[in-house]
This record gives sequence, C-alpha cells and structure tokens, in this order.
Amino acid sequence: MKKIALSIIVGMLAITPLAPAVAQKALGFAELFDHVDLRKNTKLHAQEFWKSVKDTEVTWSGEVVDVEGGSSKVKIRAADKSRPTYKGYNIVIITHDVSKAADLKKGQRFRFKGILTGYDSKDAAAVIEVKEAQIL
Repeated sequence: MKKIALSIIVGMLAITPLAPAVAQKALGFAELFDHVDLRKNTKLHAQEFWKSVKDTEVTWSGEVVDVEGGSSKVKIRAADKSRPTYKGYNIVIITHDVSKAADLKKGQRFRFKGILTGYDSKDAAAVIEVKEAQIL
C-alpha cells in the first residue's frame, strides 16, 4: 500500500511542473477584446477578466491609424481589424521609441510588444491600452 501511494505522489510531482507552462499561453488581441466588449459581456465580467490580465506582456500586431507625441513619449493609435474599432482604432500603444514611431506610416502593419495597462469600452468597441511598448 505504501509503495502505491508513493508512486502516485511521485507521478503527481512529475505532472505538476507542466501545468503552469500549459496555462501560460499567449493572450491574443481578439480573446482579450471579446472579454471586455460590453456588447457581449456584463460590466462585472469585463472588470474581473481585466484584473486577471492587467500588467501582462503581449506581442501583437496592428495597422497604424495615427501617431502623435513629443520628444520623449509617443501615442500610436492602431487597429486590429479582426474586431470593431472606435474612430478607426482599438489599440493605443504608448512608447518611448520616438524614432521608430516617427517612421510609421498610416495604414502600415507593424508588430509591437508591451504591457497591458488599461481598457475602455466605447460605443461600439473596446480600446485596449498597451504601455512601455517596443516596436518590433
């Protein structure tokens, strides 16, 4: 009996380290958008889901809508057209990489990596904010 119990415990220990790796799949834009979209979900659902993903690092792509900013910080409005947009965009990217941001053109597709910092549910769409972004 002791041998069987020990085998089960050892087997469970061997499986345990794999579980976190499986649970940590990359968070896609569409998945996040669908959870904070108030046309489909309650406000409480959106808030609780956001708590579970806030400050997560993501790597996404989007299409440039507009770029504005100053000498040290830039705001890029981008669109992932797989989901509805608000005034043409559904992602706001904050970066300090002014030179790379200045080279972006309207309509250009680009990849970026950053930290999820906020969201706002607008009329017909959600807008996701990503800070500390790097243009890839």
